[in-house]
Parts: sequence; structure tokens; C-alpha cells
Amino acid sequence: MKRSNPRVVTRHSCRMPHHILLLIVLYQCKLNGEDQRALENLYEELVAELPDTIQYNNNAGKKVGTFNTAKLWSITDKSDRVFLRYLSDNPERVFESIEHHVAKTILTK
Repeated sequence: MKRSNPRVVTRHSCRMPHHILLLIVLYQCKLNGEDQRALENLYEELVAELPDTIQYNNNAGKKVGTFNTAKLWSITDKSDRVFLRYLSDNPERVFESIEHHVAKTILTK
């Protein structure tokens, strides 16, 4: 059966990528209260903005939606910095290295 309209994604139907959920579960017990609250706020912000990142393309005559998560990097960069404080003794240097690598390898429009 053909669908005439693509599924509408709302903030309640969006799901976090599994790797992010895994990190939250693994490190939440070790995070201090301030960092836990910061991550919870970032999660809410990400879920609220995720529907705005959907882009539709035609693939073999069908409308297919994907997420352009590059639009969320300002949010994920903040959560990365929180996690890096627990994973590295020099989180700023690691973050800069990641940013440098991404800048060299990711093509954006």
C-alpha cells in the first residue's frame, strides 16, 4: 500500500541515536549533578530541534526523509565537552583535535 504523505515527525516521535543513549546510561552514575542537569537540558533542546532537521529527497521515485544533524552540532558540541571532562585529562585539546578532524573530513553544503 502506498502512502501519499510521508510520516510527520514530532518532538514526541523522535528518538535519540543509540550511541548517545548508551553514553548517557554509562556515565550518568558518575556525572556530578550539575553535569547531569546540563545533559538533560541539552537532550531536551536536541529533541525539540530534531524535527526541524528533516530533509526530504526523492530516492527511486519515493520521498525519503533523513536528518541533517549538522544543524545540531552546536548542541552536541556542548554535550561532547561534558563527556570529555570525564574521559580525558585534557578535554579541550581532545575537543580541538576532534573539531580539526571533522573540519578536514566532513563536506558541507
